[in-house]
Amino acid sequence: MSLFHRFLLGYLLVMSVASTAQETKYKYQFTLGHDNDITLIGSPTDWHYTYGIHLNFNWLPKQNSFTGSLFKNKEFVMFRSGLHVEAYTPDYSTKKQHVNIRQPFAGWGYVDFESTYTFENSFLKLGLELGILGPAVQAGEIQNFIHQYISGDKLVTQWEDQIPNKLGINLRATYARNIFTKDWFNIYAKAAASGGTVFAYIEPSLNLRLGLFDKLSRTNSQGNVLLSSMRKELYFEGSLSPRLSFYNATLQEEDANGDILVAEDLIESFYLNASLGLFYTINRYSFGIKWNYTDGKIEGNRPHRYMMLRGSIRFN
Repeated sequence: MSLFHRFLLGYLLVMSVASTAQETKYKYQFTLGHDNDITLIGSPTDWHYTYGIHLNFNWLPKQNSFTGSLFKNKEFVMFRSGLHVEAYTPDYSTKKQHVNIRQPFAGWGYVDFESTYTFENSFLKLGLELGILGPAVQAGEIQNFIHQYISGDKLVTQWEDQIPNKLGINLRATYARNIFTKDWFNIYAKAAASGGTVFAYIEPSLNLRLGLFDKLSRTNSQGNVLLSSMRKELYFEGSLSPRLSFYNATLQEEDANGDILVAEDLIESFYLNASLGLFYTINRYSFGIKWNYTDGKIEGNRPHRYMMLRGSIRFN
């Protein structure tokens, strides 16, 4: 049994004893998500953040739990835990040549736990990621399975040079607050931060929603739909967010040969992210599709784009 499989087994054993009981229409939610750098606009890419697979479980905790007792003026508290695999690659295709500077192959597999505290016009999320960066995640095997049996793309043979196994831990925080709402129009601000051995950054954002939507603290796009009081949501959402990055292990760690592939002075510490998405909720089902844009993490490389797909079901 590999290190990652032992880690996964321990996580599932811990999660199996979790208890829940907060009063609302639904108490539980499963979400399955997939990210991939297939785009709707512009040339297709297969580099940097090339894919992600996400399985999340949300639940409402007992009011008398320790974390549930924090923030006396909150409306709701919600917990989420998940299993995630993410793959980061250089541009390995000799036909595309989208990048000038190659980065290492990297697989980041982790479990996370997150608490969400909602208020009248805002919410706060506090999270912990714990996992492995390296071959134990089997990100390369998953990518080649997708290429062989789903997308029909070429198999990638350079994964043996990926960043070797290391334990990773990140602490995350996200705060969002409503600025203006009028009928089918909403503007809100959000700030996200991460600190740890894999990612360290600060990212404020300005966000716009157009359509039929619930309160910010209960809406689909922010992962809060388990708390929603509405039977239906249908809206577009766009965001613009500058990121100040302090550390990115998928770029800055040595590969299996002991080489640093991206020189320190070529790593962009400040860059711009943007997104445009469509989100839909009907009864207990929720769906989301979002196009993401990054103007560059490495100096001289072209902007990167990827698509996010999410689907979830709520139940008791």
